[in-house]
Amino acid sequence: MSLYNTFNISNPSADATQHIYNSILKKSLLEFPEEVQNCIEPITMATIKLYNDCKERLPRTPTKFHYTFNLRDLSRIYEGLYLSTPDKITSKT
Repeated sequence: MSLYNTFNISNPSADATQHIYNSILKKSLLEFPEEVQNCIEPITMATIKLYNDCKERLPRTPTKFHYTFNLRDLSRIYEGLYLSTPDKITSKT
């Protein structure tokens, strides 16, 4: 017991989460057309809204008690966006 440590890390606030993911996309989309760069904030807001909706509407169940939505799921979306290239995404649509 003397060597046991406990860490408690709370989730960041909504503003901090939005700032973090906006920063990731801004860095990633520097070489993209301005039309695409203007979509950074709406993409982040929509993604965070989807994440919060999933967290609320898809709670743990007795058969899937081990699964909860967390920021790792949100980060996977941004990992995919970060890997996008300007030759594949040329416009807002």
